[in-house]
Amino acid sequence: MKITKSNFLLSGFFILIFFLFCGGASYADDLMVLTENDPPDTYACGSEVCGYAADLVKEIIARHGTKTKIQIWPWKRAYHYLSTKPNVVLFLTAYTLDRADKFMWVGPLGVNKYSLIRSRISKNPSPTLEEAKHLKIGTYANDVREKILIDIGFSPSNFTRLHGLNANTVNLTMLLSGRIELWATSLSTAKKVYVEMQKDCPVPSLCNRLEFLDAEDIFEPILDLQSHYLYAAFSMGTNPEIVKQWQKTLEQMKQDGTYEKIIMKDKNGKEYLTFDNPFKINN
Repeated sequence: MKITKSNFLLSGFFILIFFLFCGGASYADDLMVLTENDPPDTYACGSEVCGYAADLVKEIIARHGTKTKIQIWPWKRAYHYLSTKPNVVLFLTAYTLDRADKFMWVGPLGVNKYSLIRSRISKNPSPTLEEAKHLKIGTYANDVREKILIDIGFSPSNFTRLHGLNANTVNLTMLLSGRIELWATSLSTAKKVYVEMQKDCPVPSLCNRLEFLDAEDIFEPILDLQSHYLYAAFSMGTNPEIVKQWQKTLEQMKQDGTYEKIIMKDKNGKEYLTFDNPFKINN
């Protein structure tokens, strides 16, 4: 067949289309999508990853037609990968000014309000802010909640600084057994972890003592910390076009009602729902 200029240009056009679509999908399939065990946002349920945030990310992935799977890792390890490897996504990651230029961002996926929480079964009275600074506090290592506390005068020497998939359960167990006085978390997380802990209790004697207590009766927020907008953070070295595609898809989900429908499956969905665009992020 005689190769004409028009045939050559037409072939080039189809090759370009192939790489834009197939190549883009290949790039997206190469993503390592990570999250932590932090109910009710994300948590393991059998072999699956559940929670409103996981469902949002699954929907984004499905709309792109890729086969990427979400993995649950300890936060410290996942954040290290996000900071050092290309093609890594970590959600939910709080957007803060000191993190702003380290990653590329898609969101917000939700908003979370953190508190210092005490156990109502404790015999100790509710502390003041100054008293709380001298108490042992349950935290998650390298998490934004630790930074919030440090910024308002708390010492890291009083933090548990746990890491690992069961960090929330360990902090809760320590709180209820009196080994720590406070826990830096959200009220919804505290309630969810308490309910899950009762199903598979690491300390049966403790759970037997709490058997007839509802989650509503256990926790008392004594100090509201900051609310943070939560995003999917993409590591540097990831194809920026993928980041833009994810953001565009999330915006479409907010417009067509899918975003709200997914979040409102959670009984506390109104707490996480946000249509704000608080940061002018240029990926």
